[in-house]
Parts: sequence; C-alpha cells; structure tokens
Amino acid sequence: MSLRAPRRPLSMALALLCTASAMSVAAAREPGLTIYRDTGNALFSATADGTVDSGYAMVNEDRSLPLQPGIQTQRIDALPPLLDPQTLSLQSPDGAWTLRSSQLLPPSGNPALALLGKRVDVIGDNGQVLAQGTVLSSQNGLTIKDSTNGIMLIQHYAAIRSPSVPAGGASLQLALDAHRTGAAPVALSYATHGLGWRAVYQARLSGGDRCSLQLDAQASIGNRSGRDWQHVRVDLIAGTVNLDAEASVRPVMFRAMAMAKTSSDSLPQQSALDAYRRYRLPATVDLPDQSITQLPLYPTQTIACQRSIQADLGSSAIGRQQPELGNYPINESPSVETRLEFTAPVNLPAGTIYVKTADSDGRQQLLGSSRLSDTAAAQPIELTLGQSFQLTAHQQRLASHIDRARHQLDEQFQVTLDNAGSSGSQVRILAHPQRWSNWTVIDSNARAIKDGPSQTSFQLKVPAHGQTVLKYTIHYQWQAGDLPNGNP
Repeated sequence: MSLRAPRRPLSMALALLCTASAMSVAAAREPGLTIYRDTGNALFSATADGTVDSGYAMVNEDRSLPLQPGIQTQRIDALPPLLDPQTLSLQSPDGAWTLRSSQLLPPSGNPALALLGKRVDVIGDNGQVLAQGTVLSSQNGLTIKDSTNGIMLIQHYAAIRSPSVPAGGASLQLALDAHRTGAAPVALSYATHGLGWRAVYQARLSGGDRCSLQLDAQASIGNRSGRDWQHVRVDLIAGTVNLDAEASVRPVMFRAMAMAKTSSDSLPQQSALDAYRRYRLPATVDLPDQSITQLPLYPTQTIACQRSIQADLGSSAIGRQQPELGNYPINESPSVETRLEFTAPVNLPAGTIYVKTADSDGRQQLLGSSRLSDTAAAQPIELTLGQSFQLTAHQQRLASHIDRARHQLDEQFQVTLDNAGSSGSQVRILAHPQRWSNWTVIDSNARAIKDGPSQTSFQLKVPAHGQTVLKYTIHYQWQAGDLPNGNP
C-alpha cells in the first residue's frame, strides 16, 4: 500500500524527537480494553463497510507529551473515530501539566495519521527508500524511529509504503499549562463504539447409544472501531450493562486460537466486577481493525446430555377470565422439534451455541444453533435444534360435549404421528388445555403427566416407517359464577 504526499523541502535528520509543540507521541505502555458484550450482529457480520456504531468498550492507555514551560497546545493522534467524547478523562500522573481545555477533532484527511505506530518504508521521488522504521508523528513531515532507535524527521517524500491498511483516527487537541520541560505522561481514559464480544460455543455430539457432547467455549471479539489494537490487555464483561442510547464488512479478517492444547494459565481468569462477571485474558493480544478474534474461555469439557423429540400442540388458558365454550382454532399441523438438554458445567455467559455431529464420513455437520442466556454452573440448559423432517404430527378435535347444568365440558382430541425414518423414535407431546384453568385428563390411550397448571404431556413410541395415534379427553369444570363465554 502506498500513500502519496505533497512535495516538501529536503529531508533532515533529528537527534531528538518533539521539537514541535503540537506533536503526537507513541504510547508508553500497552493500552487496556474492557469490552462489553454485544448482542447485535453488526460487529460480527460481513455486510457493512468501515466502522460500526455498535458495541462498547472502555479504553485506558498511557501517552506522553513533549512539554515546554508555560501555556501551549498539544495534540494526541490515532484515537478511534467512534470515541465517545462525554466519557473522556485525562490525568497528569506526576502533576507536570494542568489542562485548560480539550477539543476532539474528527479523523483528518491526512492518511499518514492512520500509520502512527506502524512500520513503513518512506519512498523518495526516484523510488529509492529514504527511511525504514516506525511512524512516531505525521506533523510537519514524518517522524520515523529506525531499527537503531535513531530519530529522523522527513519533510520531503513521495510515498509511504506499509503492509497495513490505514484505518483513520480522531485527534484530541489540548490547551494546557506545563510546569516543566521534557516528556510528561498522560493517563487517558475513554469509551468507544465499534468493539464488542460474545460467547460462542461448539457442542460436538458423540456417536453411540449414550448422549454425550464435547463443549468448547470461546470468546469472539469483533473490532470495527477504525483502529488496530496491538499488545492490549483485555477484560471481557459478562452481563447486560445499561448504556444510555443518547450518550458483512468486506470479508473480515478472522483469527482464532487453537483449542487443542489449553491450560489454566492460558485461559481467562474469572472474577466479579460489581454485579457483572469479568474474564481477564492472561496475556496481551492484537485486535486488528475489521477483524474477529476468537479466544478460549474454558478448556474443552465432556458432558452427559439427553436428546428428545417434542411436538407442542398450542397455547394455554393462562390469563383467561372466564370459561370458553365456543369453538376456537387449533393447530392442525404442529411442528415436531428436536431438542438437546444438558447441565452447565461452569458459568456460561450468554452467546450462541452450535451443535454438531459427525456424519457417516466422519465429517462434522451442523444440527442446529440456538441462543444461550447467562447460565450459572449446575443449571439446566434446554435447546431447540430444529424441526424434524422424518416425523410429522396432525391434530384433530374429535368431539366436545357440554353439560351446562353441571358446569362442565368434555373435549376429545386425536394426534397422529407419522415416522418416515428407518428407526423408531420417542416423541413427547405437549398439550395445553385452552378453555379454562380447572381441568383434568379423564381418558387417554397413553399416560398423561400434568406438568403444571397449563400443560399436560404424553410420551409416545413411533415405529420406523410407521404411525402412532394418541387419543385423549380433557374434562373442564367451573362454578356458576364464572359466567362462561360462547357456545360450543
């Protein structure tokens, strides 16, 4: 990549950096990022260009300013374009300066600003390389630090060559009163959009008669902030933080860390942060702009599980103020869903879980994905994977009989299950009595289990290439003062 520059006076070497009063300086320490969970898709999709005003992160980084005594103007460059100015905080750790005012400037039209801190080749008019090194400043020319830590200010060059794509950046212009000469530290803290994380789980089902799965837990970090983050300390926050709403990229770069060999020393350390959960990464990481980075949260675990197939017949009478005697519509073709249940082995932050299994060729295939809410260790997890192709259900209302004098009604249903598969299946039928809250199953050709005030269930065996029919009758009873609605 090359950047063209205007013609300038002859290059000159500098023994010391920072002869101009408005000059950006490289960070003294690696920045720290506290990244909050993002439930949207913008940071993790491949459908948008440039920065994304989604996600949220707190940034703490150290900069340095070249001071001269007295009132002066300084500038800090290479800030993320989506920085939230209302969260900005600057401190002088050693009291070397006093801030009078600050002004956040939008990304400059000077593309060299985006290469601050990056290695470049500076090219002259005839194509020769004038200098190689790290860009320290783009003010009044290019300030370059070479491999021997020598400093050069180059004011006349034709192009800049770099393997990095400049992402742009905002600048912070400071009016301050300096109390001494020399480099002085700045503790900078602010929030920015364009950074977010979510948990991603890979559940690989094993073959055989007993259900078990291998669970990989990863943190997926999306960076669309308009800035590369290099050698940063990262904390990931689990929980939903209240953020005041007012206060697919071109194919994204994808980086992942292998899960095969992980030890406790290479995994995030958990701790409480007020009412939230914090995962601190054990080492610094690089988060290139326009990238998704995946890091392990836990080592792979093998967990016992349970597979099931379920057909839900419809809604219940919850909230009904009076018995319903009129005919109501029923779901004649309820879906038959495949489900997976297991117990959380550890605290699992909310995210997406992908359930896979090996096919006859040993290749992993997706059975379904589902959203997972924040789940504490030892709590049950129930996932709906998808709708069965081989199993279908058909529901009919066979009869209803009302006895107004006795304040009761009996209603009979039939559910037909067909199995086009080559193996038998156990199917759980969920029925929800809809006419009134006082009900009981008085007749059925399969055992009825009352799961609660609004649900009864049946377990049915459906043979391979066969059919099973369920018949059951619900008896409703009400009081004279309940004032039934409608006619059967």
